[in-house]
Amino acid sequence: MALTEEIKQAAQLLGQSLRTTPVAESYLDLKARAEFDPETDTLEARMDVLYRDLSEHGQSGEFIPNLAANEYFDLRKKSQVTSHTFSARRPAKCG
Repeated sequence: MALTEEIKQAAQLLGQSLRTTPVAESYLDLKARAEFDPETDTLEARMDVLYRDLSEHGQSGEFIPNLAANEYFDLRKKSQVTSHTFSARRPAKCG
C-alpha cells in the first residue's frame, strides 16, 4: 500500500512535533551524549575484547587465563559497564 503525499507530510509534521516535547528532547540529548562518551566506549571496547578472547579460548578447548576471566567478570559483577551513567541508557552490545 503506497502512502499518499498528504499522509507522508502529516507523519513528518507529527514527528517534528514529537521531537520538541521535553521527554523526547531529553531522550535525544542523552542518546547523543551516550553515543560519544569516550569513557563508556573504552569500557565497552575492553569488555568486548575480553568476551571474544574468552569465547575463543573456551570454544577451542584451551585453558582460559584467570587474569582475563577475572577482569571480565569483575566488569560484569561490579557493573562498571552496565551501571555507567551513559552506558546504562544504551542498548546492550555484548554478553
